[in-house]
Amino acid sequence: MVSSSRLSPPLVVTVFDAELWEAKDCFGPVFYNQIRAADLFVLNKIDLLPQETIPKFLEEIRLVNTSCPIIPTTFGRINPEDLWAMSLNPDKGYSPQGIQIEDNSTLKTL
Repeated sequence: MVSSSRLSPPLVVTVFDAELWEAKDCFGPVFYNQIRAADLFVLNKIDLLPQETIPKFLEEIRLVNTSCPIIPTTFGRINPEDLWAMSLNPDKGYSPQGIQIEDNSTLKTL
């Protein structure tokens, strides 16, 4: 069992399937409330999208929540150390490892 003091404050992590992004309005206000509440937004399955659409999706997320980190992923791969760093140091800047943004339009997972 993990001590709750090690996980304080709790994080709200929203995971969303990037393939469903265009249908996001079908989810109604729940979808946008989850983005607003997120301390971390994981946009999963980016490998299944045309690369040129990803920056648009990231921008749309940023319009709803201006402060949460956004991690584009494939197969839900997130470095656990990144999550611990966020949990233990919520007021410090956060830069996820394993994601590279090239030319502001191409995302590569490392």
